[in-house]
Amino acid sequence: MKSIVIYILFLGWFTVPAAAQTHHSAEPDRVLRVFDLIYHYRMDEARREMQSWPPGSVRQNMIDLTGINLEWWLLVSGDESADYQTILLNRLDEITGRLTARPLNSLSREEIFTVIHAYAYKVRVYLFAGKYLKGAIHLKNTVDYLKIALDHYREYDKYMLLAGLYHFFAAAAMSQNPLLLPFFALAPRGDKQLGIDLLNQCAGMSHPLLSTEAHYFLMKINLHIEEDFDEALRQVNILLEQYPENLLYQYHKLLILGKSGQTSATRQQYHHLVELTRSIPGLTRSQRDYFVIESKKFLKKKRIRIFL
Repeated sequence: MKSIVIYILFLGWFTVPAAAQTHHSAEPDRVLRVFDLIYHYRMDEARREMQSWPPGSVRQNMIDLTGINLEWWLLVSGDESADYQTILLNRLDEITGRLTARPLNSLSREEIFTVIHAYAYKVRVYLFAGKYLKGAIHLKNTVDYLKIALDHYREYDKYMLLAGLYHFFAAAAMSQNPLLLPFFALAPRGDKQLGIDLLNQCAGMSHPLLSTEAHYFLMKINLHIEEDFDEALRQVNILLEQYPENLLYQYHKLLILGKSGQTSATRQQYHHLVELTRSIPGLTRSQRDYFVIESKKFLKKKRIRIFL
């Protein structure tokens, strides 16, 4: 719950007025190829693909965004072959230092999004490590950049994803956690339905990265906050239709089934996940074990036996 609260605070302080026609971002095919490999849980292939890019073939901020996403996935997949927390934080420091040294009005929309994205990942890395206070320290660094993004969400599709998350989580924070009321005293009131509507718009976009991320957040929202397990299951099944070997998504399906009381289906999902860990090429031993271990912990907590 703490990680959700920090994320709420990260997104929530600014008005989000309507604006002009949405500009749809378009990543180079090389970048989309790497993300596709990541979502298919082929992180080793994704790394080799990225290393093969000829110098100058991809814009620097696209290299930045792709690199931090790859290193994040390596971290959360349980890969212990390198200290990905340190590697990722060093990369994030380099990105934020380089871009924030420039005047704000000289940055493109893509670069502003990269700054926000980089600071958001700093927060996520510290939350992943259980260092909640350290994560919160980085929130203040995003203020000016977030204001631009949230003031123009209808003009740029990546800003729309931010706006959807803001509206939903701001409204959820106000209604579910009275301790956050002082933080939102001067903030605009969130609109939960608008947030869901914007996330659904992003989920329906043809942009494969925005669509995937929107479905993922809708799944997390319905699993952890709304507790609408039918909708959470629908969202995770959409993700798994496209990326059936993604162990993170498979693990979340197990959580959804278990929390909705589907004991037999949860047990079947566990065995399916175990089989997948054995068949996906290029995983380290720690990656093969990570979600199996986490699943066993969940099954034990829910008192679901692995075997009948």
